[in-house]
Amino acid sequence: MSLARFGTVLSVLTGLVLFTYVATFSKYGYSRNGTAHHSFLDYPNEIASTEATELSRFMESLNAMWKSDLRIFYSFDKEIEQSNEYWAREVDVKDSHKRSKVIQAIAEDLGLPAYKFPVHSPKVDAIQGGLPKPTAPIKVGIANPPDYLTIKKPPRAQVPQCDPLKLHYRKTKTLAFSHHQFKTTNIKIDGIFSDGGKINIRTAAVDEDIHNPQQDIKINLTLHAQTEDTMTHISLTEIDNDDKATKDIHISNHHTSAKNSCLVYDLEIIFPSKMAIYDKLNLQVNHASRIEGDLKKIMFKDISIGLGRGAINLKYLKAENIKVGTLNGIVLGNYLPIKSLGAASVTGATRVEIYPQSKYVKSTIVSVNGPVKAIYSKDYGGSSKNSHFIAHCWLCEPNVISATNPKNLHVTSSRRESIKMGYYKELCSAHVNIHSKTGESKLIYA
Repeated sequence: MSLARFGTVLSVLTGLVLFTYVATFSKYGYSRNGTAHHSFLDYPNEIASTEATELSRFMESLNAMWKSDLRIFYSFDKEIEQSNEYWAREVDVKDSHKRSKVIQAIAEDLGLPAYKFPVHSPKVDAIQGGLPKPTAPIKVGIANPPDYLTIKKPPRAQVPQCDPLKLHYRKTKTLAFSHHQFKTTNIKIDGIFSDGGKINIRTAAVDEDIHNPQQDIKINLTLHAQTEDTMTHISLTEIDNDDKATKDIHISNHHTSAKNSCLVYDLEIIFPSKMAIYDKLNLQVNHASRIEGDLKKIMFKDISIGLGRGAINLKYLKAENIKVGTLNGIVLGNYLPIKSLGAASVTGATRVEIYPQSKYVKSTIVSVNGPVKAIYSKDYGGSSKNSHFIAHCWLCEPNVISATNPKNLHVTSSRRESIKMGYYKELCSAHVNIHSKTGESKLIYA
């Protein structure tokens, strides 16, 4: 009898396990870790294009650079220092109100306009015979919980608050090189720098080029320091590869003096005003408050901008292939891709406007731990809004909207709550992937 009962119980448990797997597969897909292709950005199996995989590898390389530079992680205590993890705010993935407040706080810390990241109001449901409405004292208690209930962020006592305008020591270094000789520029910035570093990518004004008859590309690095000694530890290296027409620039500081003092940099990457196209720009930075630029007058063949912590906000960036991403921060801007666009944040938010310049553009827009929003439009010389789309969110229902004519939107598959697939207006070669893990996922055809 005991063996029979044991067999019955085992059969019931096996059935429950199988039912759980079937229910999970029907809702989330075959692999929540994207093991069928590349898993760093945690794609579902439906997002498996070459361009999406390249973006995932690009973001993983940023993560490797971030973790390899141990000095950049300002330690709060021994546990965090040993884990090599940078600080992150507590996010309630099930509460859109709390989640949106965290995203807005990140935006404010980075100096971005808070109105672009509005706080979602919690839904109020009328429950007859349910719980009573919270009184004023209860609301005050929720807003100001006692100390033993609050989640405390580790103190950042080692990070000084540095205002470049108040720092008395300044040093500027300018590099200039021919864009005819060097078709590719690789710039890397790592090491210890204080909060507040800024990078601006732009084309020169006409009056600036009066003093640049050779039409060289210029790199202007300005250091602001609290003490003169702090600046002596900066390493700036140039490596020229004439065979490959490549210029490599590495800016670094690994001296511990910057942990207890102020060292802020401003970097300008300036292209000549008469330059219409440049082959390749690769920029990888561990820590900058902001990477920005108005690039309406120049086009690139390939450009990749990677950031460990901070915000990216590029305007009118036109290139055949574009990759932009931040591990901890926000990706904004408007982009004019000809072949492919990849934009991603791991912890933060991604909100971009896409103006496709051909009928074959492949776009992948991602925010793993935060909201993602893409506006797809044919403004600014865009060729067409027609495209396939896959919108996915592990813990929410994705939203695809046609702002002009809802009849142009065709959803061909929404067999699971977490994914929608279809096309806009008519079938074509263009494709848009929208993906989030714990935030909202939204695609708007404007």
